[in-house]
Order: sequence, then structure tokens, then C-alpha cells
Amino acid sequence: MIKRKKLYYNYQLSYWYRRGIPGPKGELFWGNLKAVTGREYVNVFQIRDWSKIFPKYFGIKKGCRNTLVISDADLAHEVLVRKFEYFHAHEPQPLEDDSDNNKNVLIFTSHGLRWKRLRTTSNPIFSVTNLKKHMRS
Repeated sequence: MIKRKKLYYNYQLSYWYRRGIPGPKGELFWGNLKAVTGREYVNVFQIRDWSKIFPKYFGIKKGCRNTLVISDADLAHEVLVRKFEYFHAHEPQPLEDDSDNNKNVLIFTSHGLRWKRLRTTSNPIFSVTNLKKHMRS
């Protein structure tokens, strides 16, 4: 039974490797969670250091959650704009409300089609012309 669980966790740990996506090695059960949430090294610096090793993109495993980190601007534009229908959600935060059912959720914490609708509605507010008009005042 223990051997099966270890095989299962090793299989889960190799998620990005099986898809041909580079990334740092993780630990059994934890993945890269300890490296990202460790107290001795701030997580943004850890991501920055991994971005130097894997310049365009890389995959990490935060416990049981697989996360693709994109460092390349062109690839980020491709994913966030052109392929929006496939990548429309962001990583949920631990203290975040239920964004699918709560009507008072902000654009920063919303997901999916609700996020797309809020983004489309608020996009004209942040146009270059509109921002220049308000900056002169």
C-alpha cells in the first residue's frame, strides 16, 4: 500500500516532465512548495532565480497544484490574450472569497467568464486616451 502511494506521488511529481516542460526538481509530497513558501528565501526571489535557469517558462508543483510560470513577454501575451479561452483563470489565493457565487468580488479575485466580463467592461476606462485625459487634470 505504501509503495503504491509513493508511486502515485512520484507520478504526480513528474507532471511537467511528462509534458516536456522544464522546471526545478520537487520533493515527494511537497513538490516545490517548501522552496516557494520558505521563510529563509522570499518566494519572488526564488521564482526570479528559477526564471534565470529556465528563461521562457517552467513548471512547478505547489503541493498538489501544478503551476506554469511564464517569463517570456511574447509567450505571456500569447497565453493571456490570444489563448484566453484556454487560460482564463488565475491561481486562487487561500483567503479569497468564492468568486463564482459572490457578487461583490473584485476583478482581481474573479475567475473565468465573470473575470472576462469585468475586464471587458472596465477596459475602456484604462485606455491610453482616457488615462492621458485624466493625467492632465
